Amino acid sequence: MSWPVTWSADAFAAEAVSQVQVHAVAGPVVRSVRLDGRVVGRLYEHEHVRCAVFGDLQPRDRRAPPAKQAQQGFETLEAALAEAGLALSQVVRLWLHVDHILDWYDELNAVRNGFFASRGLFDQLLPASTAVGAANHAGTALCIGAWAMSIPADVGSAAEVPSPLQGSPREYGAALSRAVELTLPGCRRLLISGTNSIGRDGTSVRGKHAGEQAERTLDVLGALLESRGMSFAQTVRAGIYVRDE
Repeated sequence: MSWPVTWSADAFAAEAVSQVQVHAVAGPVVRSVRLDGRVVGRLYEHEHVRCAVFGDLQPRDRRAPPAKQAQQGFETLEAALAEAGLALSQVVRLWLHVDHILDWYDELNAVRNGFFASRGLFDQLLPASTAVGAANHAGTALCIGAWAMSIPADVGSAAEVPSPLQGSPREYGAALSRAVELTLPGCRRLLISGTNSIGRDGTSVRGKHAGEQAERTLDVLGALLESRGMSFAQTVRAGIYVRDE
């Protein structure tokens, strides 16, 4: 296949395909990015902006401890970016599909923080990010997807946007931006991180009731959109992940 496919196991139907997400563009020439002979991304240029979408980025050794696999996964991401002529600082959106996420989420954060810090991202741009509890076809501890962009300064920009109702994730040890705003020729786009029912200190609010948590989450999303002069009416894509069906 000439484009990457990320396979995640559905928590409610482990052997069934329950959804398909496809990213497509019309106009630009699109080419594949290969790493170790395998297609891991697609690359195209539009209005002098280089864009790359990556998927199914895996650690090298699925038998290694989860934290080691996380380190290898980020190294794989960096290598794939290099193949596309891009850098880690140009990743604007990141997806982490993490098997048994609650068992080692703190370790994952520690590895991500250390890796990003060693590359100077805390002084540049931390991507909007989502971590989803899901297994994958390779049986590894995590699988990574990413979207990266090289935007010339005279064409546009990518910048972190804070959440009006939440504190910075950096304050409780998560190396991500609440949102990243892309200013591109002819449009602005807001990429919002995985968002849940947490307060300014990073702890859950409104108890364990799913409906109340959903209301809080929507309040947070609405405030983020409003802070950039946007609304839900201008939303073009959203994903909802639930722990219990």
